[in-house]
Amino acid sequence: MGPERDLRYRLGALRNDWRYSDRVRYNSQSMCIKLDLEPRIEILPVVYKSGNYDPDEEPFRLYRPEKNQWEDGYARYHRGWLSWKNGEGKTANNFIPAIKVFKHLRTNYSLDAVSFYLECLLFSLPDDLFFGGSADYIPALLGHISSNSASTWYGRVLNTPCGDRDIFVEREWSKSSWVGFHETCDLWAKCARLANQARDKDEAIQLWQLLLGEDFFPRQVAA
Repeated sequence: MGPERDLRYRLGALRNDWRYSDRVRYNSQSMCIKLDLEPRIEILPVVYKSGNYDPDEEPFRLYRPEKNQWEDGYARYHRGWLSWKNGEGKTANNFIPAIKVFKHLRTNYSLDAVSFYLECLLFSLPDDLFFGGSADYIPALLGHISSNSASTWYGRVLNTPCGDRDIFVEREWSKSSWVGFHETCDLWAKCARLANQARDKDEAIQLWQLLLGEDFFPRQVAA
Protein backbone atom coordinates (compact mmCIF):
# COMPACT_ATOMS: atom_id res chain seq x y z
CA MET A 1 0.00 0.00 0.00
CA GLY A 2 1.48 3.35 -1.08
CA PRO A 3 1.68 6.31 1.35
CA GLU A 4 -1.28 8.19 -0.17
CA ARG A 5 -3.50 5.11 -0.14
CA ASP A 6 -2.38 4.39 3.43
CA LEU A 7 -3.34 7.93 4.49
CA ARG A 8 -6.76 7.65 2.84
CA TYR A 9 -7.29 4.26 4.48
CA ARG A 10 -6.49 5.57 7.96
CA LEU A 11 -8.56 8.71 7.47
CA GLY A 12 -11.47 6.56 6.26
CA ALA A 13 -11.12 4.32 9.31
CA LEU A 14 -11.55 7.34 11.60
CA ARG A 15 -14.56 8.63 9.66
CA ASN A 16 -16.19 5.19 9.71
CA ASP A 17 -15.75 4.80 13.46
CA TRP A 18 -18.93 5.94 15.24
CA ARG A 19 -16.84 7.47 18.05
CA TYR A 20 -15.11 9.88 15.65
CA SER A 21 -17.21 10.03 12.45
CA ASP A 22 -18.70 13.47 13.15
CA ARG A 23 -15.57 14.83 14.82
CA VAL A 24 -12.95 14.42 12.06
CA ARG A 25 -11.73 17.50 10.17
CA TYR A 26 -9.19 17.32 7.35
CA ASN A 27 -8.79 19.78 4.49
CA SER A 28 -6.27 21.86 2.56
CA GLN A 29 -6.01 24.37 5.43
CA SER A 30 -3.88 21.98 7.47
CA MET A 31 -1.63 18.97 7.10
CA CYS A 32 -3.08 17.57 10.35
CA ILE A 33 -6.09 15.34 10.84
CA LYS A 34 -8.05 17.04 13.63
CA LEU A 35 -10.35 15.31 16.10
CA ASP A 36 -12.81 17.58 17.90
CA LEU A 37 -12.58 15.76 21.21
CA GLU A 38 -11.83 16.99 24.71
CA PRO A 39 -8.95 17.66 24.67
CA ARG A 40 -8.65 18.33 20.94
CA ILE A 41 -6.30 16.01 19.10
CA GLU A 42 -4.20 16.72 16.00
CA ILE A 43 -2.60 13.87 14.07
CA LEU A 44 0.18 14.67 11.59
CA PRO A 45 0.49 11.80 9.08
CA VAL A 46 4.14 11.07 8.20
CA VAL A 47 6.04 8.21 6.63
CA TYR A 48 9.72 7.35 6.56
CA LYS A 49 11.76 8.76 3.72
CA SER A 50 13.08 6.06 1.43
CA GLY A 51 16.15 4.42 2.99
CA ASN A 52 15.51 5.76 6.49
CA TYR A 53 14.24 3.52 9.29
CA ASP A 54 15.23 5.67 12.30
CA PRO A 55 12.18 7.38 13.93
CA ASP A 56 14.48 10.11 15.32
CA GLU A 57 15.96 10.98 11.93
CA GLU A 58 14.37 13.72 9.82
CA PRO A 59 13.23 14.64 7.23
CA PHE A 60 10.12 12.50 7.15
CA ARG A 61 7.68 12.58 4.26
CA LEU A 62 4.63 14.79 4.90
CA TYR A 63 1.48 14.93 2.81
CA ARG A 64 0.56 18.41 1.53
CA PRO A 65 -3.19 18.30 0.79
CA GLU A 66 -3.19 21.69 -0.95
CA LYS A 67 -0.65 20.29 -3.44
CA ASN A 68 -1.84 16.67 -3.39
CA GLN A 69 1.71 15.42 -2.93
CA TRP A 70 4.23 14.18 -0.36
CA GLU A 71 7.25 16.33 0.51
CA ASP A 72 10.18 16.36 2.90
CA GLY A 73 9.27 17.78 6.29
CA TYR A 74 10.84 18.42 9.67
CA ALA A 75 7.82 18.07 11.93
CA ARG A 76 9.70 17.23 15.13
CA TYR A 77 12.35 19.91 14.60
CA HIS A 78 9.63 22.42 13.71
CA ARG A 79 7.73 21.66 16.90
CA GLY A 80 10.95 22.06 18.88
CA TRP A 81 11.58 25.51 17.43
CA LEU A 82 8.03 26.60 18.26
CA SER A 83 8.51 25.45 21.87
CA TRP A 84 11.81 27.35 22.01
CA LYS A 85 10.17 30.56 20.76
CA ASN A 86 7.38 30.10 23.30
CA GLY A 87 9.83 29.99 26.21
CA GLU A 88 9.62 32.27 29.23
CA GLY A 89 12.83 34.03 28.23
CA LYS A 90 11.71 34.55 24.62
CA THR A 91 8.01 35.42 24.44
CA ALA A 92 6.78 34.80 28.00
CA ASN A 93 4.82 31.71 26.88
CA ASN A 94 2.65 33.85 24.60
CA PHE A 95 3.92 32.61 21.24
CA ILE A 96 1.84 29.42 21.02
CA PRO A 97 -1.33 31.17 22.30
CA ALA A 98 -0.75 33.82 19.61
CA ILE A 99 -0.60 31.08 16.97
CA LYS A 100 -3.97 29.82 18.17
CA VAL A 101 -5.43 33.34 17.93
CA PHE A 102 -4.22 33.73 14.34
CA LYS A 103 -5.53 30.30 13.36
CA HIS A 104 -8.87 31.19 14.91
CA LEU A 105 -9.00 34.46 12.98
CA ARG A 106 -8.03 32.66 9.77
CA THR A 107 -10.81 30.11 10.23
CA ASN A 108 -13.40 32.59 11.49
CA TYR A 109 -12.90 34.76 8.40
CA SER A 110 -12.53 31.81 5.98
CA LEU A 111 -9.11 32.90 4.73
CA ASP A 112 -6.79 30.85 2.56
CA ALA A 113 -3.80 30.57 4.90
CA VAL A 114 -2.27 27.22 5.83
CA SER A 115 -1.58 26.77 9.55
CA PHE A 116 2.09 26.03 8.89
CA TYR A 117 2.52 29.37 7.11
CA LEU A 118 0.98 31.26 10.03
CA GLU A 119 3.43 29.54 12.37
CA CYS A 120 6.34 30.55 10.13
CA LEU A 121 5.11 34.15 9.90
CA LEU A 122 4.73 34.54 13.67
CA PHE A 123 8.06 32.81 14.31
CA SER A 124 9.74 35.52 12.23
CA LEU A 125 8.31 38.39 14.30
CA PRO A 126 10.34 40.13 17.06
CA ASP A 127 10.03 38.54 20.50
CA ASP A 128 9.09 41.77 22.26
CA LEU A 129 5.78 41.95 20.35
CA PHE A 130 4.52 38.95 22.31
CA PHE A 131 4.84 40.42 25.79
CA GLY A 132 1.88 41.48 27.91
CA GLY A 133 -1.65 40.13 28.02
CA SER A 134 -3.59 39.02 24.96
CA ALA A 135 -5.20 42.47 24.73
CA ASP A 136 -1.67 43.84 24.28
CA TYR A 137 0.09 41.31 22.06
CA ILE A 138 -2.78 40.75 19.61
CA PRO A 139 -2.84 44.42 18.43
CA ALA A 140 0.98 44.57 18.60
CA LEU A 141 1.38 41.59 16.27
CA LEU A 142 -1.35 42.64 13.87
CA GLY A 143 -0.05 46.20 13.84
CA HIS A 144 3.47 45.03 13.04
CA ILE A 145 2.24 42.95 10.09
CA SER A 146 0.10 45.78 8.73
CA SER A 147 2.86 48.39 9.20
CA ASN A 148 4.45 47.29 5.91
CA SER A 149 2.69 46.70 2.62
CA ALA A 150 1.91 43.22 1.37
CA SER A 151 4.42 43.71 -1.47
CA THR A 152 7.17 44.78 0.92
CA TRP A 153 6.58 41.68 3.02
CA TYR A 154 6.51 39.39 0.01
CA GLY A 155 9.78 40.84 -1.26
CA ARG A 156 11.50 39.43 1.82
CA VAL A 157 12.67 35.91 2.50
CA LEU A 158 10.41 34.20 5.05
CA ASN A 159 12.17 31.02 6.07
CA THR A 160 10.62 28.19 8.01
CA PRO A 161 11.81 27.86 11.63
CA CYS A 162 14.04 24.98 10.47
CA GLY A 163 15.47 27.18 7.72
CA ASP A 164 14.88 24.54 5.05
CA ARG A 165 12.95 26.78 2.62
CA ASP A 166 11.42 30.18 1.91
CA ILE A 167 7.61 30.17 2.02
CA PHE A 168 7.15 33.54 0.27
CA VAL A 169 7.25 31.89 -3.16
CA GLU A 170 4.42 30.99 -5.52
CA ARG A 171 4.68 27.24 -4.91
CA GLU A 172 4.23 27.84 -1.17
CA TRP A 173 2.28 30.87 0.11
CA SER A 174 1.27 32.41 -3.22
CA LYS A 175 1.35 36.18 -3.51
CA SER A 176 -2.39 36.42 -4.21
CA SER A 177 -3.18 34.39 -1.09
CA TRP A 178 -0.75 36.46 1.00
CA VAL A 179 -2.19 39.76 -0.29
CA GLY A 180 -5.70 38.64 0.66
CA PHE A 181 -4.50 37.66 4.13
CA HIS A 182 -2.58 40.93 4.56
CA GLU A 183 -5.56 43.07 3.53
CA THR A 184 -7.70 41.39 6.16
CA CYS A 185 -4.87 41.76 8.67
CA ASP A 186 -5.07 45.53 8.18
CA LEU A 187 -8.72 45.47 9.25
CA TRP A 188 -7.95 43.20 12.20
CA ALA A 189 -5.16 45.53 13.32
CA LYS A 190 -7.46 48.57 13.31
CA CYS A 191 -10.16 46.73 15.24
CA ALA A 192 -7.70 45.31 17.80
CA ARG A 193 -6.10 48.73 18.34
CA LEU A 194 -9.50 50.34 18.95
CA ALA A 195 -10.47 47.52 21.33
CA ASN A 196 -7.20 47.88 23.22
CA GLN A 197 -7.59 51.65 23.56
CA ALA A 198 -11.32 51.70 24.39
CA ARG A 199 -12.09 53.39 27.71
CA ASP A 200 -15.61 52.01 27.99
CA LYS A 201 -15.93 48.32 28.91
CA ASP A 202 -19.01 47.69 26.77
CA GLU A 203 -17.36 49.31 23.77
CA ALA A 204 -14.21 47.23 24.28
CA ILE A 205 -16.26 44.02 24.47
CA GLN A 206 -18.12 44.90 21.27
CA LEU A 207 -14.86 45.54 19.43
CA TRP A 208 -13.21 42.34 20.64
CA GLN A 209 -16.33 40.40 19.67
CA LEU A 210 -16.24 42.05 16.25
CA LEU A 211 -12.69 40.78 15.84
CA LEU A 212 -12.87 37.37 17.51
CA GLY A 213 -16.55 36.44 17.30
CA GLU A 214 -19.60 36.76 19.51
CA ASP A 215 -18.69 33.64 21.51
CA PHE A 216 -15.96 35.64 23.24
CA PHE A 217 -16.62 37.77 26.34
CA PRO A 218 -20.24 36.61 26.89
CA ARG A 219 -22.45 38.90 28.96
CA GLN A 220 -23.67 35.92 30.96
CA VAL A 221 -21.92 32.69 31.79
CA ALA A 222 -24.04 29.53 31.90
CA ALA A 223 -24.16 27.87 35.29
